Amino acid sequence: MIARIVVFLLIMAAIYIGYILIRRGFRQYFENADTEARERHKLEARRDGVVELERDPDTGVYKPNPPPGAGPGRGPEEPPGS
Repeated sequence: MIARIVVFLLIMAAIYIGYILIRRGFRQYFENADTEARERHKLEARRDGVVELERDPDTGVYKPNPPPGAGPGRGPEEPPGS
């Protein structure tokens, strides 16, 4: 009878340890994938031609950020003498 209990406890311990190891492996895999995706996103955001969008609080539409020095709703300033 004691042998059955010991075998049962050993099997349950093996299942529990296996579960912990599998969970740890999945967590590590997805943490690495998230880190790589974040780094890739940072590199892509630094490239030329990438436009950052801001959500307009009034309409809820995403619009590109205005260039520095441009007033609200206006594009880039015209060069003098054009």
